Amino acid sequence: MVRETVKLALQAILRNALRSFLTILGIVIGVGAVIAMVTIGNGTTAKVAADLARLGSNLLSTRPGQFGPGRASGRRFLEGEIRSGRAACVIGETVRDKLFGGEEPIGRNIRVNKISCEVIGLLASKGQSSTGTDQDDIVIVPLRMFQRRIAGNSDISTIWVSAEEETDTGKVQADMERLLRERRNITTGKEDDFSVRDMKQIAQTQTATTTLLTGLLAAVAGVSLLVGGIGIMNIMLVSVTERTREIGIRLAIGALEGQVLMQFLVEAVVLSGLGGLIGIMLGLGLAGLATRALEVPFVLDLTIVVIAFAFSAIVGIVFGYFPARRAARLDPIEALRHE
Repeated sequence: MVRETVKLALQAILRNALRSFLTILGIVIGVGAVIAMVTIGNGTTAKVAADLARLGSNLLSTRPGQFGPGRASGRRFLEGEIRSGRAACVIGETVRDKLFGGEEPIGRNIRVNKISCEVIGLLASKGQSSTGTDQDDIVIVPLRMFQRRIAGNSDISTIWVSAEEETDTGKVQADMERLLRERRNITTGKEDDFSVRDMKQIAQTQTATTTLLTGLLAAVAGVSLLVGGIGIMNIMLVSVTERTREIGIRLAIGALEGQVLMQFLVEAVVLSGLGGLIGIMLGLGLAGLATRALEVPFVLDLTIVVIAFAFSAIVGIVFGYFPARRAARLDPIEALRHE
């Protein structure tokens, strides 16, 4: 019974193939857009998280007013170099590539402002940040050297603090805030004139933002599913009108109202289901192209694929029920008289 009903539904759909395709176009676009948007959004979220992870999840930064990289080769600054302000530096991969090409930079000299500086270390490559900044285009020098020979003052715009692994950065942040309030003579009741930011908090904020935007884009794309549902209802009403004599003959020879209702309801569900399948393929294809162009990972969420397809089927049931009920309640005699 079910197989025969599906067969009749497919025959009715294929009888007007172009009209059927145009009918499900809203479903196709809606499902495809939802899957593409969510997949691209997931990839963007993953890229932001990876960029922040490369900075180090154990980093905290302090800046005045209400933003420590790891080493790849060479050595770190010696205590004597830090105290004396010796002209030594550690460079990023971009600086090495621009100044030395494929040559070894350790032990060579570069000019920082007007100061000749010996390269003692090379930083591990970090790539671009989520804001598009090249994190490898950097030169690090001892603080005293920078203050005395380049800046000409002792002002500090940012302090980076790297906590030990497995350390609670929340506690480190609280300790830093307490110490800075003491050093800056901020009495109880007064607001801080500095800010301490935990990279974990920044990562959580960025992830929450991209997730919210992904949800909003998916919701907007989901409106197309409703538009597609209205299109299915419209074409099913037209189909009922065109096939009034056929319905009358079926009812006259003993078909039950429930069987006629089921036939038209299955047609609507098959239409929306086909639209859902085509939309899934379209969405995955668009997501693949977009993630490659944007250079973000392809993160497929099978749950959203299942939900999008299920929603397309539900749209077929909801918007197909009224035309199906109308067909099932036709008067056989009046239907047979219909031209």
